[in-house]
Amino acid sequence: NVLQCRPLFMPGAQASVEIKEDLSPQDVLFRSNRMISGGVVSGIRYIIYVDPAAYSRSSMDTKMALGRLVGKLNDHPAIAEGKVMMVGPGRWGSSNIELGVNVGYADIDNAAVLVEIGMEEAGHMPDVSYGTHFFQDLVEQGIIFLAVYPDDPASAYNRDFFATAANALSNLVPGAEDFEQVIRVLDVPAVTGGRYAKVIADTTNRTAVCFLDSAT
Repeated sequence: NVLQCRPLFMPGAQASVEIKEDLSPQDVLFRSNRMISGGVVSGIRYIIYVDPAAYSRSSMDTKMALGRLVGKLNDHPAIAEGKVMMVGPGRWGSSNIELGVNVGYADIDNAAVLVEIGMEEAGHMPDVSYGTHFFQDLVEQGIIFLAVYPDDPASAYNRDFFATAANALSNLVPGAEDFEQVIRVLDVPAVTGGRYAKVIADTTNRTAVCFLDSAT
C-alpha cells in the first residue's frame, strides 16, 4: 500500500550545465561519474576533509568524537558564513562508524557540497550512500551530494592537494590538534594564492568536476 506520494525535486535536474573540458590537470581536485544531484557551486572557501585511510586506522574513541568535531566546524562563523565542501569516507551520517562519519544533519547543514569517498585502500570496500541518510534535507536545502571513487580509472582525485595543503583545523577549533591527522580543514584561497574551489555537476551526463577557479 502506498503511504505517501509526493513530487521530488532533484537539485540541478531542471538546469543545463556544461563541464569545462580544458581544465589543467593540476587544477582538478576530483572528477566523478557517479552522481545524482547537479548544479554549480562557485566560491567554495573551505574544504572539510576526513582522510579515508587515516579514518580507517583511527581508534573507536577518535571515530566517535569526530562527528562532534565536524559539527563544531559546521557551526563556526567563518565556515557558516561562507561556502564549505565536506569530503569524507563512505557514508556520511551512518550509525555504524566503521562505514562513515557519524553525524546528524545539524552537523553538516552548512555544506554547499557533500562528497562521499569510496576508497578501496581505506580498509573497506567502497560503500557510499549517495546522501540517503539526509536525502530529503539535502534536496530541500539544495546541497549537492556526490560520490567519488578514486580507484576508478574514469575518475580523478588530487590526493596530493588533500594530503599536503596546510591544515587550518586548530586555528578554527583550538585544542583539536589530536585530530589533525584524520581531519583537515583546507582554506582554499589561503593555499592556492587566492583561488576558490568550484563544483560543476551535470545530471544529464552523470558527471561532475571540482576544480580551482579564479572567480568567486
